[in-house]
Amino acid sequence: MTRLNKTQAPSKVTLVAVIGMSPAVLTETIWALAHKEENPEIVDEIIIFTTTKGKELLDEMNKAKVFDSLYADLSKLSAKEKYSIKGKIKIEILKSAQGNPLDDIRSAEDNQAICETMLGTLRAHIKENPKKKIVASVAGGRRSMSVIMYSVLSIVGRSIDSICHILTNPDIQLRDFYYPGCKIKSGAVAKKAKNIKLELAEIPFVPLRFLMSPTQEKMGYIDLINSLSSKLLIENMKVELNCKAHTLTVKCESRKYECRLNVKYLIILYVYLYRLKTGKTTCGNPPKLSYGIDLKNYNKDNEIEALFNLAYNKISPYFCDDDFCDEKYIAGTCFGDLREKLKEKKWPKDVVSALLSENNNNASNSGKPVECFASKGFLPQNITILTPPSD
Repeated sequence: MTRLNKTQAPSKVTLVAVIGMSPAVLTETIWALAHKEENPEIVDEIIIFTTTKGKELLDEMNKAKVFDSLYADLSKLSAKEKYSIKGKIKIEILKSAQGNPLDDIRSAEDNQAICETMLGTLRAHIKENPKKKIVASVAGGRRSMSVIMYSVLSIVGRSIDSICHILTNPDIQLRDFYYPGCKIKSGAVAKKAKNIKLELAEIPFVPLRFLMSPTQEKMGYIDLINSLSSKLLIENMKVELNCKAHTLTVKCESRKYECRLNVKYLIILYVYLYRLKTGKTTCGNPPKLSYGIDLKNYNKDNEIEALFNLAYNKISPYFCDDDFCDEKYIAGTCFGDLREKLKEKKWPKDVVSALLSENNNNASNSGKPVECFASKGFLPQNITILTPPSD
């Protein structure tokens, strides 16, 4: 076994792995990382996600002193350092949605619970070790476990982290093989083991953490996925409000949706789309609308409040109390009604949720300014307001 020279001095990394009924992928990965031709890495800490059955197999490996043997062999790579993993293996048994240890993963609810567990564990580890690289192995466990691992590291992973898979000879499958050079009792098996080659395949990923806000960084898995999906959808969504035709049109990807609006919806959407497009809190010179309402006749001293008063006093006076309309209450009520209208028109849930914030119901009770959209990520150039010519 060739020793590493000074230019090959391995860096220390944390290995995070999902393990099922083939725990040997763990030791194979550790061996392959240490024997990389460029930038070799020594695993000095392991976090394992597994089931109760997987834990039993890992316990058998420990009793057989497989890890002791592996790290004794890895120590031969260095002239100065002896490597050890004792006390640095954390095994986390995955639990069901009800909190019971899992011997297998069979339901959608269990998969969701696993997502939350992995996300919480990796977040905590990165917080405690902000400069230490994580290598995530997706070689073991059920396919769903590997997919979840990839997804979670894409969320919390940094540019220094990596995801890998370990490949072995497809024609050679040995139960007692853990890594090249391991001691195997059977002579026949040992002879076959000499022909096994390990290849480490790195899988690229996009670190989505750079897209997150501080609030999103604290969200659970499902809420975070929905929030990020909404953000990306919003940034690629084109919105058109046609004040003459009274229509709202949304285009996203190859999809297009259109809905005709009554004046109530049209006025409020005009106000908020104008705000988002221009960055102004007032409406400038609102267009003339049909139904006999001319928005030019509003109080210049309090434009926004007067706009809502004008709309609701003439169209829906039962929303108002003594000629006063609270903007937050009106917008919250209106957007809730509009969401239901769009759903009735068979608009997809993701489009409706991205376009109209679910938080606008009872907005007047929040004490916060109303946000028409789930995010302020709408690009001004993606908002079009078509108005009829002034008289």
